[in-house]
Amino acid sequence: MEILVLILLALVAILLLMAILGSFYNKKYVIICCANFNSDKDKIWKAITNPMQEEIWRNDLKKIELGVNDIGQPLQTEINKHGKKRYFIVESDKQNFTQKRIIANQKSFSGFWQIKIDNENNLTRVEITETAEIYNTALRFIYHTFLIKKPTAAVYLKMLANYLNEPAVNISLMPVKTNA
Repeated sequence: MEILVLILLALVAILLLMAILGSFYNKKYVIICCANFNSDKDKIWKAITNPMQEEIWRNDLKKIELGVNDIGQPLQTEINKHGKKRYFIVESDKQNFTQKRIIANQKSFSGFWQIKIDNENNLTRVEITETAEIYNTALRFIYHTFLIKKPTAAVYLKMLANYLNEPAVNISLMPVKTNA
């Protein structure tokens, strides 16, 4: 019984330490992930903005459902392989820019992606700006300590590269300093 109490106290101490250390990190972070592809801009645009195509190449997804929220905005529900749902408002223009904003009653974090697609030196450049706020200080510690080197946008670009049969794509990460 004493060992169990000691283990529980150690876990509480670790969580408390993570929360304290996490409070020293910025709540808001911005990372820009870029990749250049040989594939045509239109093909990439369709892969990114067509949910039925996205279901094919994103191995983290089980299904995407489309709908409309209470104020008439397009709503995209992503269901991952474990059945967890995430809700997004998706706004796109013609062939150049799309934004995915996560929506929910998130007490731990919130955020959005802005995706720009441009032609550059006979290549198609995809740039994802990942902006988020992590409210939970323990999660903030975990993110900044272990996950910042592998942001979600970089994983997304690697899945896109595999779908386009361009697995050797070079992804560059640029953390942006924030004051929040």
